[in-house]
Amino acid sequence: MSADHSTAAFTTLADLAAARVGGRAIASNDDFFAPRANLLRPEPAVFVPGKFTSRGKWMDGWETRRRRSPGHDWCVVALGMRGVIRGINVDTSHFTGNHPSHCSVEAMDANRTPTASVCGAEGQPWTTILEKSPLTGNSNNLFAVQNSRPCTHVRLNIFPDGGVARLRVYGDVTVDWKAAGTRVIDLASIKNGGLVLGASDMHFGARDNMIMPGRARNMGVDGKHVGGVAPVMTGRSCGSDRRARFPASRSTRITSRETIRRARRSKACRSLTHRSTIWQPPHGPRYFPARLYTRTIDISTSTS
Repeated sequence: MSADHSTAAFTTLADLAAARVGGRAIASNDDFFAPRANLLRPEPAVFVPGKFTSRGKWMDGWETRRRRSPGHDWCVVALGMRGVIRGINVDTSHFTGNHPSHCSVEAMDANRTPTASVCGAEGQPWTTILEKSPLTGNSNNLFAVQNSRPCTHVRLNIFPDGGVARLRVYGDVTVDWKAAGTRVIDLASIKNGGLVLGASDMHFGARDNMIMPGRARNMGVDGKHVGGVAPVMTGRSCGSDRRARFPASRSTRITSRETIRRARRSKACRSLTHRSTIWQPPHGPRYFPARLYTRTIDISTSTS
């Protein structure tokens, strides 16, 4: 299967291996020049001229030593979310003469962490989902995957050695609804299959940030959240941040923090925990939702 270097449709799906949802590079046969954990970092790879380590040039990715024996190098990744893989991006940004010539990808579905012997095993329990395919240096190498079974782990094989900046594993999240039982869950969460289909503007922040698990990591000047939304004071946002419109758009305006607190404490609002309101004073900093939550309290407990 050959790489598609253009933008592919599957890149709009969830990245099952993302570190932000729990993805981890758990094993590799070699990471002498650059650690395997770099593969799953959320930000794009960077190149820093003149930066060196005790082992050579610093590279933002996973890089192995040149092989002096037959074989190939590999890295095993535990997916943060179990799911059906639809496509893979083997990103070789900033790796030019030291990138692998080919790669392949294998997957397996396991309910426990694989042992060292399983990580390096040939054949079962691994199933090939991407045959040995050529790679281009300093590029996004996009591969569509024909796969119908959910997976929990993938193994990236590089031939024979070299460096890979990032690994993205796109697919559909598989949710075990029986395990959820009767507890209340967040239906908008990416870990429960939530997916942002579109956004009118993503000038300061990516749309998928709103449905990531946990609290937003980027704080404002005072380091506090306001009414369940994260203040955006820098150029990089962990929420979904749009550009300001003049005149003001139809965004809801709440003119004081105390108004928000009172509304949250009122019985009538107990079932209204859908936090998608934008707090925007007439003058001063803008605040945007960092996470999007579904209703979390039974509506029968609230008053109308």
